[in-house]
Amino acid sequence: MTMRYFENPVDSSINGYDDTIPAQADQIAAAIAAGWPEVTSTWPPFQTLRDAKNTGLLQSFTNAVNQPVSYTTQASVTETFAADPGTASDIRALFAGFNQAQATPSGFYWPAVDGTQVPFTYADILGLMAVISAQWWTWFQHLETLRAQVAAATTPAQLSAIVW
Repeated sequence: MTMRYFENPVDSSINGYDDTIPAQADQIAAAIAAGWPEVTSTWPPFQTLRDAKNTGLLQSFTNAVNQPVSYTTQASVTETFAADPGTASDIRALFAGFNQAQATPSGFYWPAVDGTQVPFTYADILGLMAVISAQWWTWFQHLETLRAQVAAATTPAQLSAIVW
């Protein structure tokens, strides 16, 4: 463990902590004294910063593709529909299930985000699936562009400049 600011530096046993100096203490102290300038690849490891940025970007991507989409049916009804991966999977299953007949059963509907039961045709299933897929593709391209920027970054400042 490292020494805490409130410990007795002469006798660390008072608080039950040891006063072992971490291996990177000199680098940490220098970085703090210099106002955290460009950090070298030794502390914190630059790959750790890169991994953290990629994790954040992936979370932003997940949030983006989970946003509902607007879709206008063949009957000119415009509603907002869920577009999360579970819903997209359900839409694909409907497409597969109705593909042979290329028609939906009488009275078939798909629920809007607000619970409205919107009458859906087979063409509407295809249309909603296309809108959800287009949203996913747009955000995926954005994610890949940002991941390439992360891979090309050589400094923490460059990583910090990459935002969703």
